[in-house]
Amino acid sequence: TGQTITSAGKTFGSHIYFNGTGGGWTLQDAFSSTTKNVYLQRGDLNTNSQNFTTYAFLSNYTLTRSLTLGASNVTCTGSGADGTYGTVAWSMAGSGYTFSAGTSTINISSTSSAELYTGNQSYNIVIFQSVSATQNLTGGVFFSSVLFKGTTGNVTTTNATINALTFQQVGNTGGNGNIY
Repeated sequence: TGQTITSAGKTFGSHIYFNGTGGGWTLQDAFSSTTKNVYLQRGDLNTNSQNFTTYAFLSNYTLTRSLTLGASNVTCTGSGADGTYGTVAWSMAGSGYTFSAGTSTINISSTSSAELYTGNQSYNIVIFQSVSATQNLTGGVFFSSVLFKGTTGNVTTTNATINALTFQQVGNTGGNGNIY
């Protein structure tokens, strides 16, 4: 536990796996893996309010893990590069995990269709940046703000509260018991 990561302006060129029983990692500066996925499999990752950029963030396991974002600006530039996750740009789901969004902003900037799969957690600000692709939000229980800039935005949640939901083009909402 207690490991720190200093990227010193470098971009990681391969998939990154955080996988250590009892492991802990805290970012010391901006983290970038723009063309490869980041997998949180086991252990505690704290972005420490640093900018965090990845192709896709994927953590859909039954292993013990946690993610703390603080005030990070998170950007996912693609979606599911390994084929297992399809169009998923962000997945924090499964079981055995804790998640703290803090005051973070999650930007999904994939130029193709992308999905943010949130499990049953609370998020602060989520922005789907693409103006030309269908974007999907699935899961979640609370969002301060969700913005869809693309041609079509889809929200599929159940019993979720979204304080500010904005579709700049076409928007669809589904699920039961939601408050917008």
